Amino acid sequence: MSSLVSDLSRFGCLRRFTTGTAGVPRLWGRTAALLVAVAGALPRDAGADDAYTLRRRFWSGQRLSAEETVENAVDTKAKAAGPAGWSSARTGDRVEAEARAYTQEMTVAADGRCELRRAYEKAMRASDEPGSTRMESRPTSLQGKTVVITNLGNRPRAEATSGKIAFEDQDDVLFAEGLYDLLPKEAVKAGAVWTANGEALSRLFYGATGSRRGRAGGTAKGSLHGVAGSGDHRTAELRFQFDAGGGPEHPVQATLLFAVDDGTIVGFEMAGPVSSSVGVPGLSAEATGRRVLRYKAKITARGEPAGEPKNEGSPTGRRGLRRSRSGDEH
Repeated sequence: MSSLVSDLSRFGCLRRFTTGTAGVPRLWGRTAALLVAVAGALPRDAGADDAYTLRRRFWSGQRLSAEETVENAVDTKAKAAGPAGWSSARTGDRVEAEARAYTQEMTVAADGRCELRRAYEKAMRASDEPGSTRMESRPTSLQGKTVVITNLGNRPRAEATSGKIAFEDQDDVLFAEGLYDLLPKEAVKAGAVWTANGEALSRLFYGATGSRRGRAGGTAKGSLHGVAGSGDHRTAELRFQFDAGGGPEHPVQATLLFAVDDGTIVGFEMAGPVSSSVGVPGLSAEATGRRVLRYKAKITARGEPAGEPKNEGSPTGRRGLRRSRSGDEH
C-alpha cells in the first residue's frame, strides 16, 4: 500500500479499511465529527445576552500551519433491461482521498493590499478502482509549490510563484478562503439560527466547478452553538446544514470553529451523502456515497492588526472564487 495511506492516516483522513462483498476495500468515515466532540466538551462562557460579531480580521505577519483532508467513498450500481426484465449489477466501490499540509503567512502592505503566501509541504491524492485491493497515490500540482493568494475578501485569486496550478487543484487552493463566506453578516447570540449562505456551502461541498453548485439555496441553516474560552482566547462553534439532494432526513452537516479574537477560522468539518444517476433506454446507473472534508489550522504567530484590505476592482454583492490564469491555461 502506498505511503500516502500512512500520511492520510496521520492527518486523520483514512480511518479504517474493511473488505466488502467483492473483496473491495471500503472507506468508513468516522460518524462523530472530531471538531464537534472536542468543542462540545468545552465549557460555554457565553451568556444569554452576549452577541458576537464573527468577522474576519487581518494581521500583517500572521502565520499558521494547516492541514486539509478529503474523503470520497462511492458505491455504484447499475440496472439493465433484458428478456427476463430488469436485472441489477453492482459495479463496485471507488475510494478517493486527498491530504494537504502547508504553512501560511499573511502580509498587509502600506497601501492596504493583503496577500497570503502559502508553502505546500505535502499535497497528495490517492484513489482505487473497483476490484482493486490497493490505493494508488500521486502528488498533485501543489506539491512543493509556493502559492500567493490575493484579492482577499472579494474574489480571491491564486498564483504559483513558479510552474502552474492544475485546473483540478484550483478548488483546493481556495478552499479555506471559501470558509469565510459562511460567517454571519450580523452579530449573533449563542443559540441563534439564521439562513446560511447555501451557495457557499454547496460550493465547498461539491467544488467551485461542481455541476450542482448552488443547489442548497434557501434550505441552508446556520447556528451559533456556543463560545468557549475567556479573555482573548475565545472560540466560537458554528453549525450548518443543508439539503444536498438526499432529502431533509440526510442533510449535509458542517461544524466550523472560529477564533473570535483573532478573527480566523481554525477548524472545519463537513460530511454528507452524495449521489448521481444516469439513464438511457434499457439501462440506468446510480452512484451513492459519502463525502467528508476537514480543515484545521494552528496560529503560530499573531502578527500586527491591520485594517480591511484594499482589493482590485469593486467588491461584489456575492463573494465568490475566481480561478487564476494558471489554472485556466493548464
